[in-house]
Formats: sequence, structure tokens, C-alpha cells
Amino acid sequence: MALYILNVDHGDLDRISNRGFSAKKRIVHSEEQVNKAIFRTSQAEANDNEGILASERLDMSSLVSGGAGTGKTLLMIRKVASEEPSRHVLVVTRLPRLVNVIKTAVEEKRDDGVENLSFTTYDDLVQLLARRVVPDDDSHCESFVQFNRVRFDCDDSNISFLREFIENFLNSKERKEMKSHEIEPLTLWHAIIVIKSNSNCARTKQPLSLDDYIALPISFGLTQTQRNLCYDLFLKYEEWRHNGHYWDEMDRVLYVLTHGPSVFRDDKFIPWAARVNRFGEMDLLDDEGTPLYPFFYDVVCADEAQDFVSTALICSLPHFTMTTNLIAVASHRVIFHAQTEIDLLLFIKMSA
Repeated sequence: MALYILNVDHGDLDRISNRGFSAKKRIVHSEEQVNKAIFRTSQAEANDNEGILASERLDMSSLVSGGAGTGKTLLMIRKVASEEPSRHVLVVTRLPRLVNVIKTAVEEKRDDGVENLSFTTYDDLVQLLARRVVPDDDSHCESFVQFNRVRFDCDDSNISFLREFIENFLNSKERKEMKSHEIEPLTLWHAIIVIKSNSNCARTKQPLSLDDYIALPISFGLTQTQRNLCYDLFLKYEEWRHNGHYWDEMDRVLYVLTHGPSVFRDDKFIPWAARVNRFGEMDLLDDEGTPLYPFFYDVVCADEAQDFVSTALICSLPHFTMTTNLIAVASHRVIFHAQTEIDLLLFIKMSA
């Protein structure tokens, strides 16, 4: 990892795009120094973190949002490090390197070890969940092999949405229509993500209908005409994907939510702990009486996406209430920056 110094007050941000600009490199000589450079905080920031953690309620989840460098990851590390050894805690992030950094930082702050803590990347977690899912009907089983996975753009190890769908599958008329309506390939890709990963999809177990997509708040972007075009192209995308036996991230998550344990399948959300204690759903526990791995944990902490805009999530997720520092739901979980709404609901359903 290389760290560079930018002087915002002297206009370095404005000069980054200039070819002649060269940022001053900060030399660090060990992983420990890198971690300290990333996770250092001022006393004021430390006090703010204490205030946020102190305001947390055991019967609520927390969604913490903020810009780059505001201390979200550090706050999560302090939360994880303070958990009781008896509690099963899952820590998730998108980046493998960040998983290692968080684990190292937590280990330094804990005296009780990390045996009750699981650290993983989001991709590894969902792949493991999909492998452990057992549909009632064998014909619904899917394997989600990586070389059939659709990404926006990638090398030959996956399927490129940009090259294979936009450039090779769509005809020139459809691409021209996209251009005339100012729909860039990345815009269409994000529209498809919204259509397939809105919170309502977790309830219906299928993508949004055209009417539901059109009715989304203005915070989701695009005019009605643009949304109509994006939906038409989404239907073509689904046809192309099915014919090629391809899958995308939203398909894998919906597979888990559709065929996973009762907590994932049911429309009405009842946490797994309540299902066990109140309704006797003992199949949610393993032979030793602990939460069924890897589906359930006492606490789930996820540091998912720096570029996520949480206001879109707040507008459309049910059961949420606003507090001073947190956005909370009824149950004890801490959730930081989920990339999509079904990502967030997946984490909610995994925790007690």
C-alpha cells in the first residue's frame, strides 16, 4: 500500500487531474505503521465515537454513514472489540485487505481473543451461504460458478456486461436509443441493480415490476422516460442472462433469501433468536445449540461501500426510525454501509 499526502488548503485536489502534478509520497515501513496511519483519530473524534457507541441500544440496529475518513471503520473496530466472548459476531467487508486490517486492529484491542469472531469478505460470505442453501425442490438448485458471473466490466474470468451485453447483444438501434436518452452503460447497470435489489425484492422474491420501478422516489434518479427505457433493456438483459446461463450478484442474494432458512424466506421478519425462543424453530440451531452457521450470528458488522448514498435506502426501507446519530430497527445489529437494499436486509436477517 502506498500513501500520498494531499494539501487540500493549497489546492492539491484541483491539480490532481494535471499530468504534471505529483503528490508527495508518505513512506511507511511496516503494516503496523500503515494501520496507524489509517486509523489514527483526534481526541475530538474519539469523543464522538464514544458518544455514538454510548447511544446504541441493545434492541436496535445501527446504520452509520459518513464521508471518507470520518471514522466509520474505526468505530466498527471498537464495537467489535468490545463484544462479549459469548456472542457470535460476523465482520464483513468488500475488500480482502481491509478484512485483514480490521482483524489485526480488533486483536490488538481484545484481551479475550477472537475465537467468537468471524471475519470475511462479502463475496466469500454470500458464496458460502448459497452453497449451504438447500431448496425444497431440487430443480431450483444453482451452483453460481464464477466464470458465469456478470460484472459491469472485467477480464475473461467473468462475463462483461459492457462488452457482451451492451456491445455484442444489443443492436445498433437500441444503443442509439440509449444515447439519445442519455443512458450510459453504467447508468443502465445501476438501474438493473435497483430493479433487482430493491428492498421489495426481498419480500416478493422477484425484480420490481415496471410500475413499482417508475414509482420509486426521485432520489433513485432518472426521468420516467429514462426509467421506461431502462426497464425495457432490463428485460432484454434478463433474456440474455437466462439464455447464457449467467448470473449476477442480485441473483445470488435472492437465491439465499428465497431458499434459505425460514428467517430469509418469510415475508414477515422475525429474528432467528425469537423464532427459536418463542416459536421453537430448533432447526435454526446446530447440534450443539448454537446459531446455524453460516446463516446466523448475534451481531453482524458490515463495512461495505464508501460510495453508497444512504438517503436512497432511508427513503424506501420499512421499519426504520430516525435517531440523532443512527438509523435503527428493532433488534441488535450494527450495520455500516450496505451497497444495495437486499444486501442490508440479508445482514439484518442473519443477526439476532
